[in-house]
Amino acid sequence: QTDKIFLHKDGSLNFSAVSDMIISRFFTDLDIYFTTYCTGDHYKDCLARDMIRKELAKTLEKHKHKRILPIGPSMGSIIAYDFLTLVVPHIKIDTLITSGSPLGLPANTSKILYEQDSKVPDTIPHVPENVIRQ
Repeated sequence: QTDKIFLHKDGSLNFSAVSDMIISRFFTDLDIYFTTYCTGDHYKDCLARDMIRKELAKTLEKHKHKRILPIGPSMGSIIAYDFLTLVVPHIKIDTLITSGSPLGLPANTSKILYEQDSKVPDTIPHVPENVIRQ
């Protein structure tokens, strides 16, 4: 029912200003991940999520020939999902574990689908295709 209230059929967010305000005020880590720009010499003028993704990609590339089992608790599930679908879809992941995942919340779903430029009417993020065991 929440999806019907907050999401349009194309996955875009209804009441985005309200959702952004709630995220900004009560979920600071999500707000930083989605909107804050980095500072420092190595990652100047990039979003925090881009820096996190680049660092994860370096590590995953080193171990890509091993059986990989990422565990994403809470916000880590959003990072894992973004990372696996957008940055390293070519690297096979044995299993993905998420717990306490806010991936299904309308505000998060909308941001994920928007970044993936998804035109799929199904507004539920699916298991990344590079995850072997679902």
